Amino acid sequence: MNRIDRICNVKIQKVIAGIAAAAMLVSLSACARKHESTATPFAPQDETNMDTERIPYAINNDYILDMDGMDALLQPEDYTFVPRESDLEILQSLKEQYPENAEKIQFFIDHIGAYHQTAVNNVCVAPEKIDFVLAERFATQTEAGDWNFSMEGISLPYYIQYDHRWAFHPYGNGVMGYTGCGPTCFAMVSAAVTGNQDITPDRVADFAIDRGFYVAGSGTDWRLFTEGAEELGFHGKMIYPEEDLMKQELWKGNYLVVSLRPGDFTRVGHFVVIHSCDEDGFWLYDPNSIERSSRVWSYQALLNQIAQVWTLGQNIDSNE
Repeated sequence: MNRIDRICNVKIQKVIAGIAAAAMLVSLSACARKHESTATPFAPQDETNMDTERIPYAINNDYILDMDGMDALLQPEDYTFVPRESDLEILQSLKEQYPENAEKIQFFIDHIGAYHQTAVNNVCVAPEKIDFVLAERFATQTEAGDWNFSMEGISLPYYIQYDHRWAFHPYGNGVMGYTGCGPTCFAMVSAAVTGNQDITPDRVADFAIDRGFYVAGSGTDWRLFTEGAEELGFHGKMIYPEEDLMKQELWKGNYLVVSLRPGDFTRVGHFVVIHSCDEDGFWLYDPNSIERSSRVWSYQALLNQIAQVWTLGQNIDSNE
């Protein structure tokens, strides 16, 4: 068994014979699908056998990594990135905070020159994402697989953008695992509101590109959450980030998509879905962090980070 087989633990399709050593080193049960423009972008997909036990979290994050093999594949010319000392200090501290990931974080530190600033930013704000970050350096596109899963009996699925079914799907100037927070949030809400289980983050990414809801150099266009929603048969509207108003929308059965400035969630800007609230604050799904999705957020903690809020659903008051 060669070094690449040890890393992947899956069948590897060679894309170009001359670059076989760079073939993908992680399990990709579903990655970038070649987009075909269609009037029905979320038509049903062929069914496959999927484990639904983790629904509503709908997460498949089982990356299989062989760090010895990855180390052997890296060459001196791969080390072109120079990290900031402050970032290295943060990464060192994360080893103590997350001992279960200490070995992987140390590998990242040791080989950080072969990565990039976006990878550093992601590990610093979401250490649980370390498997995806390590894997992305070695991944190449393979023929897309099909997937399907049931959302019966749940209101809102929780997707993470670095789920390996779509983490390496291209979106904008990167891949979904780095750039796909907007489509992932929209996919959660759209699937819940329409009941269409074929609205997955990668397909939303293709939909956004096809419809012009992506702005090069900026990211997901905010029109995705208004015009995009209308195209799929429900409604989206900007609202003021006022606590009572946000809670009223949630009580009506709608969902809130929030654009966030750099802060607790990101260094560069981010989208999350607020799905409910109680006396302690707001509960949200962060497509970039399971940990941040598992705790309540007070309105004051969110307020200074909010850039914009949309309410999405079928119960939207059309009066401005």
